[in-house]
Amino acid sequence: LLLAVVLAVLAAALIAGTFVTLVTLYSVVMVLPAVRVLVDACAVAAIGLAVLRWLVLGANRRDVEAVRAASTRAAVAVAGGWAALALVVLWLQAAELSDRPPGAVGVGTVVDYLDTVAAGRAALVTAVCAVLFGITALRGWPDELLAVFAVLGLVPLPITGHAATAVLHEVAVLSVATHAVAAAAWVGGLGALVAAGGARRALLVTALPRFSRLAGWCVAALAASGALNALVRLGSPQDLVNTGYGRIIMVKTALLLVLMALGAWIRTKVLPAVVAHRTTRLRAYAAIELVLMAVAFGLAAALTRGVP
Repeated sequence: LLLAVVLAVLAAALIAGTFVTLVTLYSVVMVLPAVRVLVDACAVAAIGLAVLRWLVLGANRRDVEAVRAASTRAAVAVAGGWAALALVVLWLQAAELSDRPPGAVGVGTVVDYLDTVAAGRAALVTAVCAVLFGITALRGWPDELLAVFAVLGLVPLPITGHAATAVLHEVAVLSVATHAVAAAAWVGGLGALVAAGGARRALLVTALPRFSRLAGWCVAALAASGALNALVRLGSPQDLVNTGYGRIIMVKTALLLVLMALGAWIRTKVLPAVVAHRTTRLRAYAAIELVLMAVAFGLAAALTRGVP
């Protein structure tokens, strides 16, 4: 665990130094969306690690203990990178709003930004939750608390985007939060399960059926919240084809349909084989799913920056 803490600190320092260098070479407008995607990726990883601990309950005790130990080390490392990236987002957002080079942004500018802009406070909350997530994993506190900090770290940035200024504010915020958590649980859970199950296939017999049920609920939540988001954000059905925002929603919908079809194939063809301890191509199918999910997350980042 000490090694994990050291690695987390080094990762945080490396991330901060890397983005300072990048911003000196490129503009804030170019770098900020990429950092946001990385923040989201860390949040997804955190939620995936929390979900993994629930998925393996009831499996072989030795396997469960090994997964918990590995997930603890991963959680501490993820927490370090997540917190550092969230603070970089805060810094870049303050630079963007103040129309100053990042190197000219001092503590006073950041404090003013925190005082006046909700997105700044959201980035700070995310950083704090990331630290608490890492401490919870390190101290061995309840898994439920680990999941709570992961979710609380994920939600603030998405809900302070366009949802914060939508006409139906409360509905928009709730639907965006639901959408983000459902997507993170699906993507993160799948990634963590594939990583853990690759070395311990017996885990999949217990964990994969449980994940399959979770994925079904996540898909339903994504579809419902996505439709509600579109209704709140778009003025008319024509906006789906006449605006860049609408076209991104259509592409995301198409990706969701493909993912649903692939998930149904895994559930009906691959899952029974896994339960029967037969060799499958689960990792190949899961890799395809994860690639498509990554594209969807990239489009989601574009939606947070775009205006319909």
